[in-house]
Amino acid sequence: MNGNNIALNTNVYFSGLKGESARQFIEELEESFDMDNVKEDKYKKYYFKKKLRGLPSNWYEHIIKNDKTYANWDDVKSAFLDQFDKNIIRPKDVMAKLMNIKQNADEDEYIESLSIRIACLFNEYEEATGKPLDEMEKIEYFIDSLYPALKEQLNNLYENENNKGYADEQLLY
Repeated sequence: MNGNNIALNTNVYFSGLKGESARQFIEELEESFDMDNVKEDKYKKYYFKKKLRGLPSNWYEHIIKNDKTYANWDDVKSAFLDQFDKNIIRPKDVMAKLMNIKQNADEDEYIESLSIRIACLFNEYEEATGKPLDEMEKIEYFIDSLYPALKEQLNNLYENENNKGYADEQLLY
């Protein structure tokens, strides 16, 4: 551990207010640990405690600080996220996002950018449901998200054996 702790001296705090993300706070804090070469759990817990404000600070002082079951950093981090990470992903919310994702015409979005956004949603879906979408479902969501002209081109290129395109098959569902 270096003596400067430049990354840990930033003004990143967590008070549990609406709009704050406990998960993002932990990610930034752990990045600071890496940058400042903080390896030992006792130092991680110390710096963590110094970054808490209000209710989270009281939670740490009264529940975590003197409890031997929270001797290591991973246990403290897990307890913190259980207590303050209220961004629970619901499957129906992810499904709504998947059904509404579209290639951004205003910004002339590239397919690569769209594929990254939709891949993140596929990961969210798996996290929310505990199972991945099958490949055909992923392809359908991706095609549905494309510019209408691109969707039509794909439809024309990949007609099935009954001379029905992807869009025609959608009507059968």
